[in-house]
Amino acid sequence: MQRTSFYHVLLSLLSGVLLGISWPGIGGMPWLLFIAFVPLLIVEEDLSQRRAQGLPARRFFLYAYLTTFMWNLVSTWWIWCVSTGWVTKVISAGTAILLNACFMALVLSLFHVSKRWLGRQRGYICFVIYWLAFEYLHFHWELSYPWLTLGNAWASLPSWVQWYEYTGVGGGSLWVLVMNLLVFGWFRQRFMHKSEKGPRPWLAAVVFAVPLIVSLWMYNHYEEPHSPVDVVVVQPNIDPYREKFSGMTPDEQLHAFISLAQDQMDENVDYIVGPETALPRALDCESLESAQPVLMIRAFLASFPKTKLVTGLSSVRHYPGPDRPTETARPTRNGDGWYDFYNSAMQVGGGDQVQIYHKSKLVLGVEKLPFPRLFNSLQEIIFDLGGTTGSLGTQPDRSVFYSRDSNQTVAPVICWESVYGDYMGEYIRKGASLIFVVTNDGWWGNTPGYHQHMSYARLRAIEFRRSIARSANTGISCFIDQKGVETMATRWWEPTAIRATIQANHKLTVYAIWGDYIFRLASWLAVFLVVATFATRIRNRKLAR
Repeated sequence: MQRTSFYHVLLSLLSGVLLGISWPGIGGMPWLLFIAFVPLLIVEEDLSQRRAQGLPARRFFLYAYLTTFMWNLVSTWWIWCVSTGWVTKVISAGTAILLNACFMALVLSLFHVSKRWLGRQRGYICFVIYWLAFEYLHFHWELSYPWLTLGNAWASLPSWVQWYEYTGVGGGSLWVLVMNLLVFGWFRQRFMHKSEKGPRPWLAAVVFAVPLIVSLWMYNHYEEPHSPVDVVVVQPNIDPYREKFSGMTPDEQLHAFISLAQDQMDENVDYIVGPETALPRALDCESLESAQPVLMIRAFLASFPKTKLVTGLSSVRHYPGPDRPTETARPTRNGDGWYDFYNSAMQVGGGDQVQIYHKSKLVLGVEKLPFPRLFNSLQEIIFDLGGTTGSLGTQPDRSVFYSRDSNQTVAPVICWESVYGDYMGEYIRKGASLIFVVTNDGWWGNTPGYHQHMSYARLRAIEFRRSIARSANTGISCFIDQKGVETMATRWWEPTAIRATIQANHKLTVYAIWGDYIFRLASWLAVFLVVATFATRIRNRKLAR
């Protein structure tokens, strides 16, 4: 390997390490993101200058892949810790790390190509626009995996991004990308091309300082509306591999749950929150009122007339007839109908009928196969990572849980859904004044995974200015205020219940109304820039003939 190539490899790996250790639960130093892309941009600039030597554009893809692979590996290595066999480990970790790194490297390579044909200044605009468009795509397509959205890294420093109530995580990603360009521009002019003009250092200082000062001012001056709600959160701590779906009966699990909640109960409690699949045996959606677990819950709540219980469960819906009603429906054994399994949440108590919501952002490879029209024949060959096997059913719209005796409305958010800001905005626009996150978080053991998952909920609290009660089967159960600060966080592998008074809020933030407008705008601009890139390429090649 030549000295120059070795130098490029080191710089590419350095970018990946800086990106990785910026993440919550790994290094928790998100300010490193402001310089994390600079080493890779140095490599890209050097390769651009050496293009006259005949270096192909795909050379940069290899360096970009080193960066993105290292980033994914450092920040999400814990995916490997799923304890369900080597095949599942390889597929889950391989898909999330290797494939996601490839997608990221392709985006960076597209920037490299656009910079060649559109010029340096427009090319660096492409760097920002393409990355934002990619992050938007990663929230919405069949292979959705927005875990490493740049704006998510600020979850470990919520006081720095209080303006997410206006921008969402897209604003954080934009901040990071622009800062990298300004720092690199200064470095380029100072050390690589001294005869050319570059951005002044004060400009980077302004772009860094202004959002930070605004955020700190908002953090110190924001006051929650006074609308107290008394909430108990239960963390049952049931082993997801050895007890949750075998080893402990559903009745034993429910009794353990009620016993933990009982220690915190009195007549003032408004809500009890339980984790994902706290009721693991699938309940029929058409007969929830008469289901034995629901009757047990109602018997427990009889002593607490105002209390509502919100918890996760597995559920099933049956369809008669020969025609398949949904893409995820499976045939019954006798062939006279169909059924769908769901990962659900329900509300019981307070004199209301049972209300149910079905999780609709499903975990790829765990709860669904991508592109169901293409892979429908593989429907039954999904690995059991989340308590249910095969592609689960969903519902088209978000639904909220209402209460007859109060004006409080709950957004029931299940696990993976808490990573999707714009998606959660649908609950808020339907009137949710509180957010309850129900999750498991025990699948990857005592690793950074559950820390990262909890941290992302802090960003949702800021985006919508909603208090959050978070119940994990194990991991971190806690309360999060409207500034993104968590309190009463539980420890890993601890059966317990916690209680706090949180504040409801009915006001809509700018982000709740407009959603991911930064990402949407970037996506439209990206289409224009890609077309311009290849149109310029075709025109220049014709002129060269």
